[in-house]
Amino acid sequence: MSAVRIVNTVGLEMPPDFPTGLYNSIHTRIHAARGQRRAFWRNYAPSWNAVAYRYRACADLADEFIHSVKQHGDGPGATGEVLAGSRALRFLREQPIDTRGTVLCAVLDWPHATL
Repeated sequence: MSAVRIVNTVGLEMPPDFPTGLYNSIHTRIHAARGQRRAFWRNYAPSWNAVAYRYRACADLADEFIHSVKQHGDGPGATGEVLAGSRALRFLREQPIDTRGTVLCAVLDWPHATL
């Protein structure tokens, strides 16, 4: 039987390398105390949801990028326009990795620099 890969915050199925159990455990503990710290909860909830959405988006776009390179090759040549306009590269340009994301990845030992 495979491990559950659905995050309990937004219901997304996550890639196998995402630490779903740890993610869900952290959320369950914080969710239980949400009434005691409402100001914290207002900041935490959308941010924690974003962790799942962004990780899933990066995984999906990495697959798309790999497929594009396999299909068009790794040199710019005639495929430069295809790669420059790809969703993966637009996402990476528009979503810079900030210090908090890098620290979170380091703490949780996620492969944040493997794209």
